[in-house]
Amino acid sequence: MLEISKNNLFISKDGHSKYGIVDVLSFYDLEGTNWVFLHKDNSTLKYAISNRCLIYNTSNLEDVLSKENLFRIGLVVIDSNVDIISIVRRYTNLPIIITTDYRDIDKFDLYNYNYAYEFFTKKSEDQSSFGSYNVLTSNYKNMVRDLDSGDEYELDAVKVSRIRDKKIDDIMGLDNLDSL
Repeated sequence: MLEISKNNLFISKDGHSKYGIVDVLSFYDLEGTNWVFLHKDNSTLKYAISNRCLIYNTSNLEDVLSKENLFRIGLVVIDSNVDIISIVRRYTNLPIIITTDYRDIDKFDLYNYNYAYEFFTKKSEDQSSFGSYNVLTSNYKNMVRDLDSGDEYELDAVKVSRIRDKKIDDIMGLDNLDSL
């Protein structure tokens, strides 16, 4: 399971892995958690997230993160190429996910984050035969690596597991919003 806490860092290893981040954010939609996505003009992730987007810069961050703008919001997602967690913490105590590209990771202090995950795609090849022809097909799977433990997970498997756990929690009357 992907654990989410107060300060979280999601690192995109390649261009396709940004869609894995979007998959994780869709888990929160399934659970009914409202989240907002803050990005700069040059963000590439904004194209994968069609709603909930607010443009920010460091001079208007206080206004964007005001209590009026965060009414009924349970999670803040910020696309940034610099470590701004300490600045954001001045304005909100909500759980925060900072997304960044792997090329910018040297600008981040990983000790400021409860959890750090690297998103990447993994190529798998399947061979099947049609009559006398052998066909090799390539599939790409969205993967996530926990940088603390080194464990790797396939996002589809995480999603299935989370949905199953959520259904069991609902049946048992449990409320478990800390893990994704």
